[in-house]
Amino acid sequence: MLASQGFKKAQVEKALMALAEAGKISCKEFGKQKLFIPSQEGLPELDAAEKDAKLSRISQLQQSRKEFEAEISAQRKELAQLNSVLTVEELQAQIATRLQQVQEAETKLAAHRGGGIVAVSAEDVAAAEQRFATGLTAWERYRRMFRDIWDTVSENLEANQADVFEDMGVETDEAIGETLAAYQHLLPGRKKAKAC
Repeated sequence: MLASQGFKKAQVEKALMALAEAGKISCKEFGKQKLFIPSQEGLPELDAAEKDAKLSRISQLQQSRKEFEAEISAQRKELAQLNSVLTVEELQAQIATRLQQVQEAETKLAAHRGGGIVAVSAEDVAAAEQRFATGLTAWERYRRMFRDIWDTVSENLEANQADVFEDMGVETDEAIGETLAAYQHLLPGRKKAKAC
């Protein structure tokens, strides 16, 4: 407790030991711990009635403290509930957002009901699949070409491959978080490239 007031433990213990040696306080040792007790000599003794009155007062104060703690706890709960309730402005903003979402959904629904959706023709689908397949084939070919060249060039290279790629500005599939296999399954029947 005294540390918060700027006193160091060693200084306090030294001062208390000096008081104990002078007989002004008593020191009881419990293993490594020391308990310093003020001298009780010269203090008046309470008679039974005073002792009972003080004990009764302590009991009343403890009960009063429990009641205050219960009241504080209830008020904290009420405050937490009040803080979790939205303000009128926040509610109005939420209502406006929901109304806008409903309007957008109704617009989409009206387009579906009214036949405003343009169907994609089989030719368009086939053309898109062809472009996708061409892109995949190019990806496989360029990847294979790079790996062949890199394997030859780096045969006796002792440096870390990731560090060299970073210095050269080479972006691998893994570096950008993509894999060829993740796209190959979108076109069934195609031969999958081996992972490098």
